[in-house]
Amino acid sequence: MCLTGCTRSDDPGQDSTPVRRVVQPCPERNFVILLGAPGKYNPADQEHDRYWGNYFVAAQHIFGAGSGQGAIAATETLFAEECTHWLVYEKAYAQRWTTDKASGVAFLIAEANKYPSGYQSRVQEYVKGLGARHKYVAVDSYKDLWETLYNLPDDSLTRLWYFGHGNPDLFFLRYSTANTRYAEDHELLKHSAMTGYASWLKAKAKASDGKVSKFYSCHSRDWAKAWHDTTELKSEGSGNKVAFNDIRTGGGLSRVVLNSSWETFP
Repeated sequence: MCLTGCTRSDDPGQDSTPVRRVVQPCPERNFVILLGAPGKYNPADQEHDRYWGNYFVAAQHIFGAGSGQGAIAATETLFAEECTHWLVYEKAYAQRWTTDKASGVAFLIAEANKYPSGYQSRVQEYVKGLGARHKYVAVDSYKDLWETLYNLPDDSLTRLWYFGHGNPDLFFLRYSTANTRYAEDHELLKHSAMTGYASWLKAKAKASDGKVSKFYSCHSRDWAKAWHDTTELKSEGSGNKVAFNDIRTGGGLSRVVLNSSWETFP
């Protein structure tokens, strides 16, 4: 396990060219959304891991959800020929549902009982409900992001959004325990990987559209800057912590970054 300064041979910054995988992109434009997951319930972490759906509810603000009172308004629209690819760390949502169900904590059990097939099924149901141009992809490790991007047509990637945990060096797809802040190696997504992938990443990007990549994670500024420097896509990220605990009380994504140092590149 490592968090910062990792130099393992299997780190993303030292991988060979990503493999080809089954991806069904649109030929003209593709919007990639990476949805990280919470760890186990942690009552001390009100901002992230207390509620299973913090990142998921935040991501619903992209295209909206529901109707009437409590509806979530959309913040983004697609081009007529654009597809989205929702890369979801599915097994972590399934595991969180299992631990909530067996937690002995009344409100966690009640939440789990709302979704008898698991939290991951709720996420999948939402994405499928958006329509045929929205594609749900269950991912197992950081490599799935790079492989998805590698298999997009050149000049087609309009933007990348991320919701999840992070620190200045990297994103991690979840916390692996409730009280110890670490992640497994396959859950670490380092921005240093872009150095080795720069030539093909830039070729994938469609910077001419002017769309903004956004990284809703603590300390995502360096990731956003590296992403912009590599792809020339406009990018935004936080210079310090972000908080997801108020995302369900109104105010939209502005609540997530309310007290953070939000920066834009260029």
